[in-house]
Amino acid sequence: MHSDFADWYRIASIELKDIDLGNRWATLDAFGKKAGVDVLLEAARLFFGMTQKDSSFTDKFRSVFKASDEKFPMIDNNPEVRILAGASLIAALEGKDERATIAALLLKCASFGNQRPAPVGDIVRLAREYLSQVSASLRHVEEERLPQTGKLKTELDKGVAAVRKIFQEGGTVQACAEPIATTLQSFSKALTNLAEWVDSQASQQEMRLVSRHVSYVG
Repeated sequence: MHSDFADWYRIASIELKDIDLGNRWATLDAFGKKAGVDVLLEAARLFFGMTQKDSSFTDKFRSVFKASDEKFPMIDNNPEVRILAGASLIAALEGKDERATIAALLLKCASFGNQRPAPVGDIVRLAREYLSQVSASLRHVEEERLPQTGKLKTELDKGVAAVRKIFQEGGTVQACAEPIATTLQSFSKALTNLAEWVDSQASQQEMRLVSRHVSYVG
């Protein structure tokens, strides 16, 4: 359970009496970690009190908690439901994956630069801090060096020398099969490493662009 969970209730002036916070967090934690992007988007809308694209989402969201706590009310508890929606997005951050970044962006963007009021500003702050950490980590990714070609050249030279020696000693074409195969395997491995390096560089460049965009949005 997040250390500030109880405080989020207090900030929203919600009485904690008869509320099992452990049960609430366990339920929203499971919900947040498996929710798809569309569900996370609806949770963000609910947290900020925006119009739902899926008009049935709020009732569905309540049902998640009703299933784990039969005392959970299905009506007249909008303040708590909004807190739970925001907390479910914070729970999603713990995955530290693509969905976590999406959840953080939803909270940050929906706050409209803190111009749109949130029932608990601390939840939005946590999203901003998460994005700042991601942005910083992307900017400090160590550059992967281009795969070294010296070893490949050595292996190619050895392969050519081996084939030349076989022919000089009167060997057959069949006798050249093994050194040629070994040389080609080395060449194939080098090409694979080079392709992986190119893909890695492209991925890092894309992440840097996202990082810059997040910084500009902030």
